[in-house]
Amino acid sequence: MRSIVFRDVRLQDWKPKGDFVLKVNFDTPIPWFYSLVNDVTVTHGADVMLKIMRHGYPDGIPRMSQLRGNLKSIELYACQVAKITPGSSGAAGDGNVFCDNMAQITQTTVKASASNQRYFTGERRGETLDFDMWEGTVLTYGLNGNVVNIEQ
Repeated sequence: MRSIVFRDVRLQDWKPKGDFVLKVNFDTPIPWFYSLVNDVTVTHGADVMLKIMRHGYPDGIPRMSQLRGNLKSIELYACQVAKITPGSSGAAGDGNVFCDNMAQITQTTVKASASNQRYFTGERRGETLDFDMWEGTVLTYGLNGNVVNIEQ
């Protein structure tokens, strides 16, 4: 399986492992993101995993319908993406609803953690950033938005 990694350059450390590693930041045009993902999936088929590394929630979930059916899975390597902030059930800050919506809109599985994530950065210059093990409770959402797997 091929992996496309979008890395927010505001995250420090070395380049992460992946077949296609692309740097993005707050002003990366959303159409560029979708165009690139679709180009890779056309070339390599639907056997592509999208990994998004960034601070906080990726926005623009309704626009992700452009990726519907093109990906094998999405992994969100961001802190507390699946966390439900107290008092926000079903509203802004509800990570469960966020991941549920992403899975339904893209029609692929979405994996995210409710905890902060740490990455192994290697010990020598030139090594790549490794996603390593997930921290905390990790939820995988199915195509209908329901939780299909829980890892501790």
